[in-house]
Amino acid sequence: DSANSVNTVAKQELARYDAYLKRLVDGKLALPFFSLAEVLAVSNAELAAASEVIEAAKIKGEAPDLRGFDLSVLREAVEILKMSEWSLLGGEGPLWFRGYATWPDDVPTRAKVFNFLDKFELARVVVGHTPSRDGRIVTRFDRRVVLIDTGMLSTVYKGRPSALEIRGSVLSALYEDGVVPLA
Repeated sequence: DSANSVNTVAKQELARYDAYLKRLVDGKLALPFFSLAEVLAVSNAELAAASEVIEAAKIKGEAPDLRGFDLSVLREAVEILKMSEWSLLGGEGPLWFRGYATWPDDVPTRAKVFNFLDKFELARVVVGHTPSRDGRIVTRFDRRVVLIDTGMLSTVYKGRPSALEIRGSVLSALYEDGVVPLA
């Protein structure tokens, strides 16, 4: 896999979800601002309602009357409910992979990280989803990995707001109380 193929799959998955949400909105089953949980609840409800119609018809020995349902939406609902298997949401996928934050900084791991970055001609990778213990942006593996999760949700992680600034090869952490070069 290449970085481009990871991006391509991610774009396809996002486009699939967006198209599905649009179909739900167009069918008056959802509103455009629904959360993922609400979209999944609508999907479950539609599938449950269709199942009830099918089961009731089966009991009566009749063909189910599914005229009130958009069958293509039902088919897509089945697939959307499997989105935990999508590359974006998988534990090893680009949104949830935590290895760069948790792997040991030893020779074999360094070789693995550098080989990956070099293979895809990446100067560095910037990752989140693993809050730093001290609420600061951290670099690892000779500054080629930048961990930017500072636990900004202070009510849960007790962290602080931050941002990463990249100007060419110069990295800086931006905090409310100032800028810190990441040497």
